[in-house]
Amino acid sequence: ENRNFEFDGLTADHVESVEVIKAPTPDMGADSIGGTVNMKTKSAFNYSGGRRVSASLGIARDGSKRHTMLPGGNFYYSEVFGRDRNIGMSFNLGYSEHNVPRDGSQITYPTNTNRPNYMQLVRLFDQLNTRVRFGGGLKLDYKLNEQTSFYANSLFTASNEQKENDFMGRRVVVQTNAAGITPGYTDDRVQYRATNNTIATQELTKSPKSHQAFFWATGFKHRLDSWLFEGEATLSRDLQDYDAAKHKVGAMNNQLRNIGIILDRTNGDRSFPTITQVSGPDMWDVANYTAGVLTQRVSAASDQVWSGQANITKDFDTEFPFSLKFGGKYNTQFRRISRGDRSYAYLGPDGVAASGDEGLLRFL
Repeated sequence: ENRNFEFDGLTADHVESVEVIKAPTPDMGADSIGGTVNMKTKSAFNYSGGRRVSASLGIARDGSKRHTMLPGGNFYYSEVFGRDRNIGMSFNLGYSEHNVPRDGSQITYPTNTNRPNYMQLVRLFDQLNTRVRFGGGLKLDYKLNEQTSFYANSLFTASNEQKENDFMGRRVVVQTNAAGITPGYTDDRVQYRATNNTIATQELTKSPKSHQAFFWATGFKHRLDSWLFEGEATLSRDLQDYDAAKHKVGAMNNQLRNIGIILDRTNGDRSFPTITQVSGPDMWDVANYTAGVLTQRVSAASDQVWSGQANITKDFDTEFPFSLKFGGKYNTQFRRISRGDRSYAYLGPDGVAASGDEGLLRFL
């Protein structure tokens, strides 16, 4: 696990603007010296007029070879209340589905500078991932007077992926060592001998993931002549769960050895060589493969952050205007990770290892 922020789980429907701070100032935390990205949420006071209601529905169409159409929508409501128009509310909900195709290739060469050089490993990806997001936010603003204001803000977002039945990460890998290469290869064409080190691998994976994030904040601002007093308290929680065991799925690498193949990209896309088998068991027949170990990723992570800060700013209206700012911040974080990955070896119907009945045809 790591501490990277995952933007794919964030819904932007409640965000009004994004502020990028490239050089942190002294009132910011020192945990991100490379800069800060501040997402400012919507406020009813930022719009003219009293009530605003909007809704949208749409379809995201994938125009690639997938040709999928998935729904999305958003609802937004804001209004300013009170006799003095000093109470504001902003509320929104959003939902979206979209596909994240992961089709591609990976080509590995020997670690030398020979020219020509041969393709030692080719991995072809065929992978579709449907990502679902749902979230929203509610913000309340109250102006006591022109000098003093308070606010309360809450955000929620949830996402999941790889939970759809039609998702499966599939990769076909062919590889060999130097002894398996026949003479006369070029940068675009190479033939593998049928040796024990010439291997075809089916890499199959499905690792469902869910993510939930919550955020609550409250704060105030008070201006007194050239003085500005500010305070804020926040609580955020993040929950991330991988549970392949619950969904009875996982990852498996099945292998087939002693195959002879030709990799050729002479007249096609250099990123996707044509694979032609010339000898050995049929690499496109799942019955010829030996079952690999089935692994299941089971992980639950929670992260909770409490934060509070107060600042006082004094403006000086001199020939060269400037300001001084003084404040303090308290921050505490609780992080917990629980992992219980599982692995299984398939023994076939007789329950005996290496008895010859561990074929995959029954799982086609």
